[in-house]
Amino acid sequence: MAAATLVPDEAIASALEETAGRARRRGGYRVVAALERAAELSPEGKQRARRLLDAIELAMNAGEPLWVEKLAGGVVSATDDEAMLMSAKLWTGWALAATTRQKAALYHLLPLAEDVVQDAPVTALTAVGHAAFVQHRRRHLPPADDRSARPHPS
Repeated sequence: MAAATLVPDEAIASALEETAGRARRRGGYRVVAALERAAELSPEGKQRARRLLDAIELAMNAGEPLWVEKLAGGVVSATDDEAMLMSAKLWTGWALAATTRQKAALYHLLPLAEDVVQDAPVTALTAVGHAAFVQHRRRHLPPADDRSARPHPS
């Protein structure tokens, strides 16, 4: 039914989201895909963004940073809700940090932390925590042009 629907339809989106909720206990890619499709079918931007944020968390747990980044971009284009946008920016920073784009992650996360520290200190702390992880990884990795010289774990 969801695959055959070509236009936004809240009833189908809600049913798909409910199905994803039941499948969430099992986890996996299908749940993320179902929530992503439910978001696509959501006619209202805030509902779309909420469903994408739900999918992001599951994609993160599935170890899919590129999917997280794509879904976060969908949140940014779906809503102007400040809290949702802040979450999407934080997830984008996580996605950058979880890939080889460490410098981009730092340039994304540190300004985010500075921007939100007064209004959302927990988000700021989370962003700084992600940035600290990136910095730690950068110190323990060989230069990008010499990945084969990676030290063996002790």
